Amino acid sequence: MKAGIFKPVRFRTFRSLFGAQLFSDLGNWLDFIALQVSVAYNWGLNETAIAAVIIVLGLPWVIIGPFASVFVDRLPKKQIMVICLFLRILIVAGLFFAPDLYTLLIFVFLRGTVAAIYDSARQSIPLY
Repeated sequence: MKAGIFKPVRFRTFRSLFGAQLFSDLGNWLDFIALQVSVAYNWGLNETAIAAVIIVLGLPWVIIGPFASVFVDRLPKKQIMVICLFLRILIVAGLFFAPDLYTLLIFVFLRGTVAAIYDSARQSIPLY
């Protein structure tokens, strides 16, 4: 079988998933930047608050991610991914209305949890 860097592009499911993942990762990056800027400049909080946001953002990947992947493997992946995207939209919208750091951290934790579940489903989708 001849290997090539563009061989996966032949599969329609791969192209679809790659395009969706490209926009999703861009959104995650912009969301991460917006959180840091909002905490530092809009609220005027110090580096401890910024570090708390980063820690709470990564915590679901460490705590919930491994357990979520066990359950996600038994469920329909496409439906889980769509549900997670809509939940993430609602949670990110809730970030705009967070009145203080602690409420923001709850929303950030929920968004990280949904992202960990989404990523578990994405990684287990067959591409062919």
